[in-house]
Amino acid sequence: VSSLPVSAIPLSLAGELVLSGIVANVGLNDATGVSLEAEVFLDGVSQGTFQGPTSDLPSRMVDTLVLHTGWTPPMTGKVDVEIQVVASQPDEDQTDNLASATYQVTGPAWGEGDNQFALDAGTVERGLSNGASGFIVA
Repeated sequence: VSSLPVSAIPLSLAGELVLSGIVANVGLNDATGVSLEAEVFLDGVSQGTFQGPTSDLPSRMVDTLVLHTGWTPPMTGKVDVEIQVVASQPDEDQTDNLASATYQVTGPAWGEGDNQFALDAGTVERGLSNGASGFIVA
């Protein structure tokens, strides 16, 4: 991955969910009808299953597939995405065809994330602390 994923985005900035994945055909035969399929959940409720356009992937080749879902978050909450690569012929090893992603859609209220935007790996790796004393800005 060449950049950090968005882990939080304000609802006012959220647009269509567009997914992409780098797909490799490590088999000896060409793969036909290859596409990305994704199911999107908002706070645990399925928002639908979406499938991208199909393409053929010759043996030993790599391609980037893009899936425009047409789905935009309608409200704040946690978005979970389950992504898989599908093809016309069954893959012998299904274990490497799955991926997932999670991000938070924030709102203006404190309990909705205070319109937080975060471009990170979803965890705080470094931070500043002054113990229980807090900080003073002058």
